[in-house]
Amino acid sequence: MDIDALDVLYLRVLAPPAAALATALAVGLALGLMQPLLGLAVFAFLVAAGIGLALAAGHAAGLGMRRRAQMTETLRARTIDLMQGQTELVMAARLGAQRRAIADADARLAAAEDRLNRIDSWAGFGYLASEHQKMKLAAIEGMWETQPAPASFTLVGIPDMEERTNHYAIHIPWVMGLIGTRSLMQEIPGILELVDKAEDRIRNGIIAYDALQDYRAAPSRDAVPPESVRAFEEHGDDMGYALLLTKYVEDPRGATEEQIAQAAWDTVPHVPTLFWAFRIMVGIGFVNMALMAAFVMVSARGTITRRPCPGRVAHGRRRLVADGADSSVHHRRLHPALYGADRDRDAP
Repeated sequence: MDIDALDVLYLRVLAPPAAALATALAVGLALGLMQPLLGLAVFAFLVAAGIGLALAAGHAAGLGMRRRAQMTETLRARTIDLMQGQTELVMAARLGAQRRAIADADARLAAAEDRLNRIDSWAGFGYLASEHQKMKLAAIEGMWETQPAPASFTLVGIPDMEERTNHYAIHIPWVMGLIGTRSLMQEIPGILELVDKAEDRIRNGIIAYDALQDYRAAPSRDAVPPESVRAFEEHGDDMGYALLLTKYVEDPRGATEEQIAQAAWDTVPHVPTLFWAFRIMVGIGFVNMALMAAFVMVSARGTITRRPCPGRVAHGRRRLVADGADSSVHHRRLHPALYGADRDRDAP
């Protein structure tokens, strides 16, 4: 039996719905301790929302991917037409219109990609963006080296951009591999590996850029050298990487190896900023979940007014709302069901 297929089945198909169902059940049970009907209603809503969200996201993403593929081909065709027929376009006074058509196709392609990104974010599939934004994921995790699958998660550490390492790092085995790929066997590329790939794509882009100049110089499409046609078709997708060199040299074809290396490192974001911003965000989320769980527990036991914490926190929040709602109402005397013995103790 294919082990990789089982890996995909368990971790990418079965595990996410099972985890979502377990979470919905836990939330329903927690609320059900206070109000059974409320817990049942919330559980049913979460299950229905999860199924509906997956179906809606799949439908919307399918349309967006077809749109992106169409716009990619349109942009490529219009660019080739501009390079190949520039003389004819000038004579027909259509050069400006062709440039506007290319700009329009580029804008539509960007809109299609932005729509797909919004669908990913809206559906909550942020980590699945690792297929398209591997550098961002590696920077968030401070993953300089490619680790054997499944990769560990760096809980805390001090990323060093100059030495390209993390000082005093604490790792949790397997966690990043399971979160980022939902697989036990798929690797997550590190920053150094991605930079090496960016260098290769820059070099391929230079080949495509050179072939594009042959398109511009040819009087017609049939006059373009066959090797230039093949080179552009093979490396055309990497031409944007070659344009990173324009920061250092006017013509990418004249770039040195040092400039290519610098341009490749330009693809790396500021690692410490992303690293700590992500951990602060997650930490705040865990604190909120812990507070919610504590409030649910003491509320279910009916001891929220007797607990020093979080009972006093909730009690203080009710006092703040009561005192600010109406100045004519004396402190902590809104309703005996809310304040219990405090009402009698503070009464004049």
